[in-house]
Amino acid sequence: MLQKQMRTLGYFASTVLTMLVHTLCCGLPLLTALLGVGGYVSALGWVSQYRWPLAALQALLLVWSGYKLYAGRATSARLRTERAFFWGLVMLSAILTVLPHEWLKTEQQVLATAQVQRAFATRQLTLAVQTAQEAAVQQQLRRVSGVVNAEPQPDSNNLTVRYNIQKISKDRLLTTLRQKGYEVQEVLN
Repeated sequence: MLQKQMRTLGYFASTVLTMLVHTLCCGLPLLTALLGVGGYVSALGWVSQYRWPLAALQALLLVWSGYKLYAGRATSARLRTERAFFWGLVMLSAILTVLPHEWLKTEQQVLATAQVQRAFATRQLTLAVQTAQEAAVQQQLRRVSGVVNAEPQPDSNNLTVRYNIQKISKDRLLTTLRQKGYEVQEVLN
């Protein structure tokens, strides 16, 4: 009896986990795209980079669930219903995994997603610069790939630099400036 309950619990847990992975991977972004909720789609932008690993995990869980449904079990009405539900879930998962969600996004949603991704990828750094080098450092920073903006702070010898962490790291940015002969120090706030 206990073994049967544990098997049922394992099957239930794998089904719930499969549904959660499926919802996170494919269902939720698709639903938000269909509903036209641009900001929420933007907030889920991080999921897109994990779409295929989540789909692989989902496929693995579906294979395990299929094995549990078909391995040495006598056919009953309840089992036929579970198998029908399982195949419906497999078909739905396959369709939603393969369907590109980008097709369903409006132009506004695409722009909102790009803006949020840019905001999450941008960091700010304050640099202390010698007075005579301030303009030259600012010009040099404009030439560095990944630097979004470099503005002097009023009444100080500091520059506020916004940069894209996907293109350049803070250490690489400082190293580049120092290699060009500029004396810069990070100002910790």
